[in-house]
Amino acid sequence: MAKTYKTFNWNDFICIQDPVHQMYLDTENYFNVYGPLLETFDGADADSFIDLFFESSPVHCSILLFKDEESRLDFQYLAIQMKLIPPIQEICEGESKKQKNRRKHPKKPKRVLTIKHHHQLRSEQMLKTLDKLGRQLENEGDPNIRKRINDKIQRLTKELEKTR
Repeated sequence: MAKTYKTFNWNDFICIQDPVHQMYLDTENYFNVYGPLLETFDGADADSFIDLFFESSPVHCSILLFKDEESRLDFQYLAIQMKLIPPIQEICEGESKKQKNRRKHPKKPKRVLTIKHHHQLRSEQMLKTLDKLGRQLENEGDPNIRKRINDKIQRLTKELEKTR
């Protein structure tokens, strides 16, 4: 009788063969990785039964193996399609597509400011500040505050003349 995910007795097995490395994973780790794929084996069609892919090991009855190379490769393909594991090429290369793209196309280094450019930016900022102080001076009625704003404008004007 064909077994589905729900009717299969998973408690009888302690390890299941991994489709990529062909080593054995304990059932808990196997379900963490391949659980969503195993759950699709619900008997809805002729290809969705557990016993089409797996069989008990003849050497150790608590180990679940793939029936043959074709079933292992089919399971591997389905796991990749469901994005449970990366493509085999990525596994073999040891880096993801994103990591490979970063390595092949590194970000351009940030532009280093030259002294000239730094002075130009500083001068622009001083001009903006002078403009702002001028607007504050026009709207200010208190003579003490007007005097402080005037002092700031004079200091900033002297500093601006030094940079030019």
